[in-house]
Amino acid sequence: MIAAIAALSVLPLWTTPVVPTQDGPSHVYNAWVIAHYDDPGLGLAEHFEIVPWAPNWGGVGPLVPLLRVLPPADAEKVFLSAVLGTFVFGAGRLVARCGGDALIGAALAGAVAHGLLFVMGFSGYLLALAGGFLLAPAATNRTSSSAAFLPCAAAFGLLFATHLLGAMLAGALWLLLAASPLLDRQPLRPLLRRASPALVLVPLAAIQAFREIPPVFPPFRDDPRGPWGRFLELVSGFHWQALADEDRIAGFALTLLVSTLLVLRTRRGGEAPVEARALMLGAGVALLAFLLAPWASGGGALLPERFVPLILLLPLAYASSGELPRARLWRELAVGVFAFAVVLRGVQYHEWGKLVSRLEAERPQLSPGTLIVAAHRIDAGSVANPLFHLWGRLAVAEAAVALDDYEAAMPRGLFPLAFRSATLELAWRSRSDIGGQPPPGVRVIGWAPTR
Repeated sequence: MIAAIAALSVLPLWTTPVVPTQDGPSHVYNAWVIAHYDDPGLGLAEHFEIVPWAPNWGGVGPLVPLLRVLPPADAEKVFLSAVLGTFVFGAGRLVARCGGDALIGAALAGAVAHGLLFVMGFSGYLLALAGGFLLAPAATNRTSSSAAFLPCAAAFGLLFATHLLGAMLAGALWLLLAASPLLDRQPLRPLLRRASPALVLVPLAAIQAFREIPPVFPPFRDDPRGPWGRFLELVSGFHWQALADEDRIAGFALTLLVSTLLVLRTRRGGEAPVEARALMLGAGVALLAFLLAPWASGGGALLPERFVPLILLLPLAYASSGELPRARLWRELAVGVFAFAVVLRGVQYHEWGKLVSRLEAERPQLSPGTLIVAAHRIDAGSVANPLFHLWGRLAVAEAAVALDDYEAAMPRGLFPLAFRSATLELAWRSRSDIGGQPPPGVRVIGWAPTR
């Protein structure tokens, strides 16, 4: 049942020529550079260096082997299908293992998976979070032994390389479930042993913190919404809006269904599994983080919005636990929300994908290794902009060196690919989004899209 929902959740990706996400083209481009780093005639090593220690490999690393055997659009679809499928399967399994309804958990996870974060292209974060969902049920094993420590600790190390914040939240979820028996006044000592695999994240995070990576953005920016404004966005469904105003319908349906299930569960009373109660505690912490976290902490990374999946999914084990009255109705409603979200996104992905594909086909013919920079950033008029990093798709198709590669321009150690110093200086001088003026030798690329 959970696997079937996970499989259905990836279908919209295969109805479009190109999966239209905002950051996706930059991930594909960086993976392409790594895959062809030593190819003669491209000269990529003259402009880029690969950074092995970087806590953001999740959106790029899995694409590297795929790009060696598949066209870029297909490689991206396979990768994103794995991200969505793992996320939905992991969340559904977590809800079921903690005492909730498997179908409700998987269906609503399928709707959540296609929300703003996915369309923004935050694939590494979602992949790390999905890994946390898959790992977390093992923390409830009452007979865990030291033999399980090494594989679980290794898994957390892999999640750290996938995405820093996603790994830390996965570790917090593990610790929450490992300590859940404390809610029933169980002894502390056995819990420490079960919690220990996630503690491998502590030294890894400490090493990352002391690498002295200078900030390139202020740690805080103004956010006129305030906590109340963010709460209204959560309730109204704006949290799911990415490509069109009708996205709010799916977001509102998600919030309403989860809230209704919670209210009904509280009214009917009865003891819920201790793991479900622990997840409810985690959902409360995630809600506070969503309301209070600085919007641009970490350099404009939409930090509060990243807590939305936890707010919506963690309560489901508690909300659907026990004897759920009219269970068939609630399952049908959950599947209905899932179906609406998947169909809506399928239509949107197809429309935007055709536009992206057409613009890519209109690209100029370039010699391999040409330095390029976008003349302007296209305003798509949507919250997530699938055209913002169109340069990435063009650069892959023409084997060019893209000076718009924002990940490579970030401080060394944040992303798996970095510009070498001379190219970094050239990129900052050339990029149109920061008022640069490209010097001779840099090809300026522009588009004039119509929808």
